[in-house]
Amino acid sequence: MKVLCYVNHYFGNPVEFEGRSTDPRNAGRKEVVAACLEGLRALPGAEVYVCGIEGRALAKVDIDFPQVRDDPKLLIYASLAHMARRLEEYDYFINIEDDTLVPPQTFANVLEFDRDSLVNEILHPNRIEMDADGSPFCVDTMAMPGWTYQRRTYRGRELRIARNPHSALLILSRDKLRYALRHIDVAYRGRFLVWEMDSAFAYYHSPFCLYRSYGDLAFHTVAHLDRWSPPPPRRSVLRESLRPFVPPIVLTLRRRMRG
Repeated sequence: MKVLCYVNHYFGNPVEFEGRSTDPRNAGRKEVVAACLEGLRALPGAEVYVCGIEGRALAKVDIDFPQVRDDPKLLIYASLAHMARRLEEYDYFINIEDDTLVPPQTFANVLEFDRDSLVNEILHPNRIEMDADGSPFCVDTMAMPGWTYQRRTYRGRELRIARNPHSALLILSRDKLRYALRHIDVAYRGRFLVWEMDSAFAYYHSPFCLYRSYGDLAFHTVAHLDRWSPPPPRRSVLRESLRPFVPPIVLTLRRRMRG
């Protein structure tokens, strides 16, 4: 199996958007990017490439996108379009933000789900992060709460579709990427969530049913290694139940970044 992984990486001056990737005080950002890359390189068959802009990065840029230098928010759209041109070369495709960690079990879950799923169905991970008290929570469903009524059962778990499609990544088989490309326009560059970055993933996912684990959120996750703002105000039983599933690297990075 061959897996093509594109990591969208930017660290530089803000252009309208200000976040962790544009904060010069974020001393832990280099470690965050390194953890993301290390996690992807541990996946079976993975070829990992850093997509970015020369001179605006903390890691070596493998694929330079000078065309988005004036508007780095378009980087993910550009890298997805570039990845689409390599459709016939790989079995799976991962396109991801540089602060997201994919555990090996999560990728294994995707492979197993795809064996029996329809081409328009995706097992979409819950993206978890640590709040100010050190408890895990799902960033996407906190930022944009709500679920649809569409559901199915998988391996004894209830799956539903969250209102927020983001999750900071795309993981598609060749057949599913081919299906997406039949239903989208790779030249599209719109903003319909918050920014172009999250909109890019949502647009490429738009032909699919994005099933997430609903009751057992710890079943299928990725880790957001940086902090979403603002953190949730209080703990919950659900977040406490997720604590054992947080990868140790998340706890280590959080301690270093606080220091």
